[in-house]
Amino acid sequence: MNRWNIFFNSFRLLIFYLQKFFNTSCYYKILIINYYKKILFISIFIVIGYLIVHIYLLVSYNKLQRIKIIKNYDVYNNETDYIYLNSDLRFMALKKTLSDIENIRIKIKKLNSDMQVYNPTFVSVDQITIVIVIQVHNRIEYLAEVINSLMTVRGITRAFIVFSHDYYDEDINEMIRSIDFTSSMQIFYPYNKQMHPGTYPGEDSKYCSKDWKCVSAKGLRNATLAQVKLHWWFKINYVFNNIAVLENYRGLVMFLEDDQYFTEDLIHTAKFLEGIMAYECPECSMLSVGAERPQLYNYHPTENVMTIEEFGTTPYNMGIAFNRSTWNMIWMHGNKFCHFNDYSWTSSMRYLSRHLPDGKMYMFSIAGPRVFHIGKCGLQNPGTKCDVTQKLDFLKKFFKLIKHSLFPKGYVMRNSWHRKMDIVERGNFSDVRDQDLCAYFSRNIKSAV
Repeated sequence: MNRWNIFFNSFRLLIFYLQKFFNTSCYYKILIINYYKKILFISIFIVIGYLIVHIYLLVSYNKLQRIKIIKNYDVYNNETDYIYLNSDLRFMALKKTLSDIENIRIKIKKLNSDMQVYNPTFVSVDQITIVIVIQVHNRIEYLAEVINSLMTVRGITRAFIVFSHDYYDEDINEMIRSIDFTSSMQIFYPYNKQMHPGTYPGEDSKYCSKDWKCVSAKGLRNATLAQVKLHWWFKINYVFNNIAVLENYRGLVMFLEDDQYFTEDLIHTAKFLEGIMAYECPECSMLSVGAERPQLYNYHPTENVMTIEEFGTTPYNMGIAFNRSTWNMIWMHGNKFCHFNDYSWTSSMRYLSRHLPDGKMYMFSIAGPRVFHIGKCGLQNPGTKCDVTQKLDFLKKFFKLIKHSLFPKGYVMRNSWHRKMDIVERGNFSDVRDQDLCAYFSRNIKSAV
C-alpha cells in the first residue's frame, strides 16, 4: 500500500467519524464536547503549574548563586578555592596557603567588627572638622609619603582619617597604628583578590551573564579592575552607613588615595570652598581640590579661580568631598552605579549623575589643585617611566614656590556650566556577580563586613 492510499483511507475514516458525530443525538454531542473541554482545562492547568514551578526554581537558583558569592568570604566553606592550585603545588603548601588566608580572614573580620579608633583623645565627634578616607593597596612606600604629607597639613589634628584596605599587610598596619598626629581608623574590603586566589571575586576562568548563566570564558572579566570599583563602593557605604563614631557626623568627607601628595592648606581650602559653594552654587553637590593633570606651569594665576561644572566632565576629579545629604542622594540611586558596565568609579558616578530624577550633580572646584599624584609619573608625558623619588623632590620644590599662594582668602569665579561629555561604557563590569555584589553593599553593608 503506497502513501497515497494511506492518506485517502485516513481521510475517508475522518469523514466517516464526522458523519457519525453529526448523526448523533444532541445529548451525546454535549457529552463529547464537555469531555474535551475537561481535557483542555486539565492541560492548561498542567502547563500553568509547570511554568510556576519552573519560575520558582529559577528564582531559587538565582538566590542560591547570590548567597554563594557572599559565602565566598568564608574560604573554608567554598570548595572552588581549590581551583587555583596547579599540579606543581604540594599538599603541605596548599594547607599552609589556606591556613594563612583563614587567619587573615579572622583578623579582618575582627578589625571590621571592632572599629577601633587610634588616638581617640585627639578629637571628639562634635569637634571633627573633616573626615578623610584613603583607599590603600599594598604600596607601603607610597603610603609612607602620604602619611608624611598629611602630617604637614594645617588642622590635621582635628581631622578623622579612615584607611580603607584591599590588601592585608602587617607592616602597613603597623605604620598606620604609629600615626600620632590625629585620630584614625582602619577598615578592610574583605572580597579582595588576596583572600580569594583563583576563585571569584578574585581571578577565575568564568563569566556570568545577567541571567546567571556562568560559562568558562577567561579574559571577559578583569578581577583587578573590578576590585577597584567594588572597593570604592564598599568603603563609601561603610563610612557613611556603618562607622559608629561617625553616625551623627554631617560635615565633609574627602576621598583620597595612597598615591597622592598634598599641600599644607588642603583642609583649609576644602573648608574655604565649602563656605563659598553655599553662596555661589547652592545647586552643587560636591567639591574638588585636585586635578588629574594640573597645569603646574600656569599655577599662580589660577590658584584662587573657582569653577562650576557637571560632575565627571572636568579634570578636577581628585580630592572630591561631599556631605551626608549628597551621599543619601547617591545611595538611593546606587543601582545606576552598580549596573553601569565600566570599572571606573568616576565614570559610573557620572552615569548616575546623568540619571538622577532631580537633575545632574554639579561640582565646585578650585583651579589650583591641592592634591597631586605621585603613583604614576608623567604629568606632561603620560606613559613614560619615571622615578618616584624624583617626582617627590619636584613636588616638594614646587610647594615651596607656591607657598605664598596657599591659604586663599579671596576668589574669582569662572563658570563652565555647559561643558558636555558623552558617557561611554569601557567595560570590565558586566559580570552579574560584580554587579550583584556591588548592590549587596548598598543593601547590607553591616552584613558584608
